[in-house]
Amino acid sequence: MNRYNKGVTIVEILLSIVIVGLVLVALFNLLISVRKDSESNQIQSQYVLNQSEYVQMIEEDITQYGVSSVSSCDVYDVDIDSFNINDQYRSDFKCIRIDYSADYLDDNIGYIMVLNYNYKYTNNGGSLIGKESAWMIRYTRGHYDENNKWVPLNTHMNEFPDNTSLEGKVSVTFNRSNPAESHLDAAIINIPIVSQSGEHYDINLSMLLNSDREFYCYTGGTGSNTYAKVNCTCNGYCDNLIKNSSIQ
Repeated sequence: MNRYNKGVTIVEILLSIVIVGLVLVALFNLLISVRKDSESNQIQSQYVLNQSEYVQMIEEDITQYGVSSVSSCDVYDVDIDSFNINDQYRSDFKCIRIDYSADYLDDNIGYIMVLNYNYKYTNNGGSLIGKESAWMIRYTRGHYDENNKWVPLNTHMNEFPDNTSLEGKVSVTFNRSNPAESHLDAAIINIPIVSQSGEHYDINLSMLLNSDREFYCYTGGTGSNTYAKVNCTCNGYCDNLIKNSSIQ
């Protein structure tokens, strides 16, 4: 018997099992990470598509009905109950009101809102406390009835794919290249929205302003909606087109 012809020892077998196990764990973690990234990318891509449709829908209203004014607004102006807004992000609530100029249009007011919305609650001593929430964008068009209650014609609401920062101010930039009050060119509404990962979900709405209509931009900044004020910037002849208040 050859004393140098040794078999595989138990230690070597155990070491091989440990190495194979470590490799399998690493591969499993890698597969989980790849799957999460893939799901995240799919959610993000779907949101980009939804956002494109969303912007197109609002711009169709703008194009079809024209715009007479843009202003800041608050949750109390529309049909969202205040408890639906996550208190932690109350100061980040963004709301912009668009007044449409078409004379024949009954539902001539549109609201665009970005908010952290409570959609699940827990009962805390008889009162509802937000339990789960998500960042939402909402567009609603309608009118106020004789009791000043908001009556929506339609409402659309979508969820953002991840947490969002709303530190930037809503801005409205427009041109008037001629001093005549009726001569207006174009405007851009920008609602800056940035995710915690740095992704931009900004809402940008461009419009041609009706040459035979007046257009006003209301900065807001009074009362409870100070945080939601609109930054109005006009290039050219802009006397009296920017109002330092909100539409009442």
